[in-house]
Amino acid sequence: MKLSIVPLSLEELSKLWQVFFQIPYSLSLAYGAEVVFVDGKEIPKPALPVQSRNVYVRTFRNPAIESVLSQKNPTQPILADQPILKGDILVLAGKQLKGEVNTVRFDGMEIPPLDAIDTQVRFKVDEPPFQPDTLRAGVHGVQVVQRIPMGTPQADHIGFESNVAAFILRPAISVSETPVSTSVDSNMVTWYETDLTVQFTPKVGLNQHVLLFLNEYNPPSNRAAYAYQYDLTPIPFPPGPPLTSLTVHVKISTPADFLVRVQVDGAESVLDPGSDPLHPFFNAPKVTIA
Repeated sequence: MKLSIVPLSLEELSKLWQVFFQIPYSLSLAYGAEVVFVDGKEIPKPALPVQSRNVYVRTFRNPAIESVLSQKNPTQPILADQPILKGDILVLAGKQLKGEVNTVRFDGMEIPPLDAIDTQVRFKVDEPPFQPDTLRAGVHGVQVVQRIPMGTPQADHIGFESNVAAFILRPAISVSETPVSTSVDSNMVTWYETDLTVQFTPKVGLNQHVLLFLNEYNPPSNRAAYAYQYDLTPIPFPPGPPLTSLTVHVKISTPADFLVRVQVDGAESVLDPGSDPLHPFFNAPKVTIA
């Protein structure tokens, strides 16, 4: 559509606003709308005659995802707002979600769901059904696609699509460290050094931004807790397959126990809150630099 301003005289504006009874006059702009025709360069080609015709009639559907839930395994409850990790079952809750043939579109990939009913569709965030090394931590979009079998022979055609819902896939990590070494500089400051190697699930992909956070575990009450941040993003990122681990050299002058977290494209790893749900207390993953 092409929109352009149409100049109106004071008399025309006055006549326009007289139509609206008891509405205060205000300055106005009028626009003219025109259809823009685009001429294609394709040359039409004659098709073969049709031997048979199929007529398909469907009532209109409007599948909608209203919330994204998850469960750790089929025997666990479906919960909202719990961290979503690789291997979890994602539950898309909404309305009119079940079609004749259902798939789930995830970052451009389409996978079959575990099951589908009108109010929810479930699929596993794992490999399979995803191809190896295709899952990445971060923010993802997910959509329910309903296909309709049509044609002779029958083939699945896209029929209806839901809205796109977003969720965060969190990275899971494990940490190992080399023996801590110490050195004293010219100012008589003792430094504690070690290499921390972080294993990632899922793997870290090309150009993903990775940060490492160290927060002191159980600090004394008479001072603030020590905290450090390191950028683990390789620059330049090495070519080849995604990485299972990254290593950072840590050099600090404040020996302590530290909780370890990472952030991959804004998705933060989960700390272990302990075994008491009524009194959670972060206790892992943890390293000792002393």
